[in-house]
Amino acid sequence: MRWCAWSWATGDGRLRLAVRRRIESAAQEQQLWVSAITPWEIGMLVAKGRLVLGRDVMDWLQAALSLPGIRVAPLEPALAVASHACLESCTAIQLTV
Repeated sequence: MRWCAWSWATGDGRLRLAVRRRIESAAQEQQLWVSAITPWEIGMLVAKGRLVLGRDVMDWLQAALSLPGIRVAPLEPALAVASHACLESCTAIQLTV
């Protein structure tokens, strides 16, 4: 749902009507959450040339995050530490951004 919400936020018309309605409903209820790590992911995709935004990534992020209904979910320290420990112990996990 994360990329669907970003597509909605940027006015992408390719989303199905049912998906758009669900996102709009969440936005009206101030419940359209974006993970705190998502801006980093977007920045990495832009830096690697895998995502083209058409303008500066910070300008794009600020505009997208300031839309009505969008909230950034906090990244809890315990979760951040736990994910790091998991990555060290799980050799099968590969991060591809």
